Amino acid sequence: MAKDQSASATARSGRATAQTKDHAPAGANTGGEDEAGGYRAQTLTRGLTVLRTMADVREPVTLQDLHDRTGIPKPTLVRLLAILTQEGCTVRLDDRPTYSLGPTISTIAAGVTEDLRPETLARPYLQRLTTAVGHTANLGVISDNQVLHACVVLADRPIRYIVHTGTRDLPHATGLGKALLANLPATVTAKVLDATDMVPKTDNTITDRGVLETELTKVRKDGFAYDNQEGAMGLCCFAVPVLVDGVCVAAVSVSGPAGELPRSKHNQIVSELATTAGQIASDTRLARALQAINQD
Repeated sequence: MAKDQSASATARSGRATAQTKDHAPAGANTGGEDEAGGYRAQTLTRGLTVLRTMADVREPVTLQDLHDRTGIPKPTLVRLLAILTQEGCTVRLDDRPTYSLGPTISTIAAGVTEDLRPETLARPYLQRLTTAVGHTANLGVISDNQVLHACVVLADRPIRYIVHTGTRDLPHATGLGKALLANLPATVTAKVLDATDMVPKTDNTITDRGVLETELTKVRKDGFAYDNQEGAMGLCCFAVPVLVDGVCVAAVSVSGPAGELPRSKHNQIVSELATTAGQIASDTRLARALQAINQD
């Protein structure tokens, strides 16, 4: 009789346990689920460790190499590499076995690189600016003591200013250059000017450093730079700095025919430029990308 009562109690206990699990609230974690989640997280972490290790080595690695470098047990490495190879993240090269990174990693890396390029990130903002003012928009930074055109969006019109992304120009003879020099740290500006041969590009080019420094003071006061046919006859340009937490990381400009961009139009143009500069500064990824290519 005692045995029957004990068996009955055990059965009831088993049913109660089953009911507790069956009626657990949706989304509630049970011990088993926690363990499974922890296992999956560990597997993912180990897989990423394998990929990072292979990337650091920069050459094919054997199973033994990976074990020595990561401390991950070989049976676990075999399972991880089988999955990574199936997904194209790694490639098995021989029977040792030796592995290299696979095409999927190249595809991911290319996508990340493209997404982080200043040209890619800035283009929507410059496109809006070009549409608003009807002239070519340009984003520039100081690199190797020159103005680097980081992104250019050409105006869709027969007569327009044409320059291409990736090209360089002299800082003393451009609106972009003056906006940058006026707002960069004094030490950077001095370094750039020391390295700049202030040759005349037109009769309007400022070729005297003292005169240029006076101009830069005015640019800081006005909040914008104006290039009055100083880089090319018939071409004018307005430019404003892009400031992130008070630090100049770039400058944005609008360029076009002199007859259509007189200084008297600065209110309209500079307002659009300021809007664009603010949008660029607020884009954290773009601001970081610009800081990365800017001259220190």
